[in-house]
Amino acid sequence: SRLKLRSSAQGSSKKQSSSPIPPDLIPPPDLQGHKPREWSPQALAFLGDSVWELVVRRLYFAPRTHVREYNNSVRKMVNAEAQSDIVKKLKAGNFMTDSERNILRWGRNANMTKPSRLQGKTGANIYKDATGLEVLVGFLYITDMERLQEYMVELGVHGQ
Repeated sequence: SRLKLRSSAQGSSKKQSSSPIPPDLIPPPDLQGHKPREWSPQALAFLGDSVWELVVRRLYFAPRTHVREYNNSVRKMVNAEAQSDIVKKLKAGNFMTDSERNILRWGRNANMTKPSRLQGKTGANIYKDATGLEVLVGFLYITDMERLQEYMVELGVHGQ
């Protein structure tokens, strides 16, 4: 797996030669005067899920390979278990700000219907972590693209 947390000081930023999310690729949606916290965590998870998947798909797009290989690589990172592992690593480190930890917690507490493969207490916690990460990604996507870029670099989800 290409996903590895860098060890870094909180909030540090290193410029990469290839940006994980080119800012002009898909600009954040117009919130029509509303504040991001006015959206439900479910709505932010909906957005964050798609942003996360696009970034991961972009990561694995090169070198050229069969679509089956692309999908296999992406599936390893775009699932609740992998996202839960990421959350555990983020929570154990010092990269996240207190505000970001609060957004993650808000997302974890969202009332979401988990897939049948994740039934039970352990599965519920995995799904809550994954939802929390998606909420954080969605929130940062609409509020602070630069910080979202820093997360993608920190997580090793950036271009070659």
